[in-house]
Amino acid sequence: ELLRPAVHMFGEDDAALLEHLAREEERYVQWEAGMEKAVRGLDSEGCGGARLVLLEIGCGLRVPSVRMEMECVLRDLLDGATHETDRVVLIRINPDFPQNPLFPAASTISIRAGSLEALSEIDALLKGLREENT
Repeated sequence: ELLRPAVHMFGEDDAALLEHLAREEERYVQWEAGMEKAVRGLDSEGCGGARLVLLEIGCGLRVPSVRMEMECVLRDLLDGATHETDRVVLIRINPDFPQNPLFPAASTISIRAGSLEALSEIDALLKGLREENT
C-alpha cells in the first residue's frame, strides 16, 4: 500500500481521507479555542493567563497557508486585547522571508536562518537559562 501525507490535494474525493481531515480540523479548532481561552484567562485579581508562543518554521510565500493561519491566530489574540499583548508572540524562522510587517514588532520575533540552525541556537540559549536558574 502506498503511504502518503494526510493532505487534501486539488480535486481529490477520497471519502476516508476527507473524513479524517474533517476530524483533524475539528481537533485543531478545539485546540485553538482552548489556547485562546487560556491566554485570555484571568484569575480573581485580574492577573494570569497562559503565555503562548507560535513557532513557525520555514513557511515561505509560495504556499502561504500555514503562514496565514499563524497570523490569523495572532490577530485573534491581539484584536481588542489589553493584557494579552505581552503574553503571545509569533516566532517566525525563515531564511528568506522572516518578516511579519502586519503586526507590531513586539508580537513577532523574526529569525533569518535555516530551521536546524535557529532551533539549535534557541536550544543552546534555553539550556543556558536553565543552568543559570539552578
